[in-house]
Amino acid sequence: MCYINATTREPCYYACEHRNLFCIDRDHMLNIEYNGPKNKTIYGKDCLSWTYVMSLAMNGEMNYQWKWIFQDTRASALPELFSKPMEHNQCLNILTLIKDQASYYKFPGIDPIILKGPICFVNDQDFIVPQPCFRTCEDMSIEKNNCIENATIQTAVYTGFRNHTKTGKPYKRWDERVLDYKVPWEITGPLHNYCRNYGEYEHGPWCYVFDKGVEREACFDVCPKGKTLVRHKEADHNWHYDTCTEHSDCCQ
Repeated sequence: MCYINATTREPCYYACEHRNLFCIDRDHMLNIEYNGPKNKTIYGKDCLSWTYVMSLAMNGEMNYQWKWIFQDTRASALPELFSKPMEHNQCLNILTLIKDQASYYKFPGIDPIILKGPICFVNDQDFIVPQPCFRTCEDMSIEKNNCIENATIQTAVYTGFRNHTKTGKPYKRWDERVLDYKVPWEITGPLHNYCRNYGEYEHGPWCYVFDKGVEREACFDVCPKGKTLVRHKEADHNWHYDTCTEHSDCCQ
C-alpha cells in the first residue's frame, strides 16, 4: 500500500495478469485472488469505495451477515485490510478473504449467486447492494453463441443471468414452484429467476414460465451443425503483448 496523504492509502500496483481480464474460467472463479483495476460491475455500475462500505457496516446499515464479514477479524481479513481509510473501489473476491469458511455457510442470507468471484458494492436506486464484476468464460461463450451443442446440452452448466426463455418468455422466480427433487442450497437463500439446469433437463438450462399450459421452457437452442462457435477462455485474454511494456506501472 502507498499513502496518498497523511491518512489515506491506495494499492501501489496491480497484478499484471489481471490488467486486461475479460472473463474468469468457472473452475477459477471461486478462488481467484483478483488484484486488478476493474471498478465497474457486469451491469456497468460504478463500484463504491470499500472504506465507505465498511463504514455502513460499522454503523449498522447492513445486515448481520455482511457485518460479520466486515467487522469480525476472526471471520475475514477485510477489517484489517481496511483498518485505515483507503481509496480502493476495485473489485475484490471476498471469498479469498474469509477466514472461517464453515461459519460462512451458516448464513444463507448472503446471496451465493452474487458472492462468487470478484464483486463490489454499488448504489442501485438508493440500495447498497453487491454485484458481480465478471462473468464466467463458459457463460459468456454460451450467451455469445446463443446456443449449446447437442452433445452437451443436457448436462450443460449455466450460472449466468439470463432470465428469459429462448422464445422470449419471462421466467418466474424459483420459489414460485415447489420442486420435486433435491435443489442445490444456493437457491434456498435469496431467490432469483435466472436460467439454470437443475435436474439435467433434456433441453438444457431452463426455468419455470407457467404460460398457457407450459410449465417450463429452455433458455437456449441446440447449436446448428456447422456453426462456428465462440469459446472464451481466461488465458486467451491475458498476455497478448509484453504487459510490462504496455503497463510498466504493474511491473516495477
